[in-house]
Amino acid sequence: MQTRGSAKERVITQIAHNILQIAQGQFAMIEHGVDSPCHRKHIVTGIFRKTRNCVSSLREACLWNTCHG
Repeated sequence: MQTRGSAKERVITQIAHNILQIAQGQFAMIEHGVDSPCHRKHIVTGIFRKTRNCVSSLREACLWNTCHG
C-alpha cells in the first residue's frame, strides 16, 4: 500500500508541475501578445503528453508564433 501511495503522490506532483508550466506559458504568451485558440490547444495538448520538454517546446513555438493550427 505504501508503494501505491508514493506512486500516486508522484503522479499528483507531476500533474501539478505540468499545470504550473502551462500557467507560466500562458502568462508569457499574453505578455508577448500571442494568444489564440490554436496556441491554447497546443498548450493543453502538452498537459496530456506529461513531459516538461513537450510543454516547454510548445510554449516556445507559440512565443515565436510558429503555430499554424
